Amino acid sequence: MNKNELIARQIFSAKCVACNEEMDQIHHLDGNHRNRALSNLAPLCPNCHARAQISLTLFKLGGYAKKLKQLIERNALDEEIKVV
Repeated sequence: MNKNELIARQIFSAKCVACNEEMDQIHHLDGNHRNRALSNLAPLCPNCHARAQISLTLFKLGGYAKKLKQLIERNALDEEIKVV
């Protein structure tokens, strides 16, 4: 696990960004596992990760994957507000 993956886990308090259950996986939003930019990482539980993978594969950031990206952006903004 790299530095940004650890940071993503800390930002979201080890909770799945989609369902708020305990998470144990990191999803790469663009499907590129080499892109470890924090903005490309989504902490997910196994069920939501499977849904995101299917959505990414079938719809190329459509449907569920697009919703995930919006949730992550909103949660990241909420965390920034709490820190300030």
